[in-house]
Amino acid sequence: ALFGIVVREENDHKKKAWDNEVRLFHFYDGSTDQETPLGSLYLDPFRRPLKSSEIFMGQLIEAPTTKTMTTFMNLNIRPPIWDNMPNQISLKDAVDLFHEWGHVLQFILADREKGSINGAFHLSLDVSEILPQFME
Repeated sequence: ALFGIVVREENDHKKKAWDNEVRLFHFYDGSTDQETPLGSLYLDPFRRPLKSSEIFMGQLIEAPTTKTMTTFMNLNIRPPIWDNMPNQISLKDAVDLFHEWGHVLQFILADREKGSINGAFHLSLDVSEILPQFME
């Protein structure tokens, strides 16, 4: 478990996403046997017509009862040419992926005991880039 978290992909994610290529991952606290839910991530990795070419992540929902965060990550990776072929990504795509992954970790792992007043929302720009730069 990296950073004390366990990440599992949901197998039935295509019903819950806006495109068939979007994948849904759930994060759990791996430091205990109970695996408490921490949040979820919708990963939208591939470029397609009418999709924004910007690379970013954001918050979709914060569940008030469980204090879990649902986030999304938008990347602009060239899709594989054939369905049965592995996809080779560029170095820039890999750096972008890990950079945005750092932002996702800030949101998912933030202490939400105070509701929406958590570190991920109230960090100055230079501080908010420390973990993403480290992940690169």
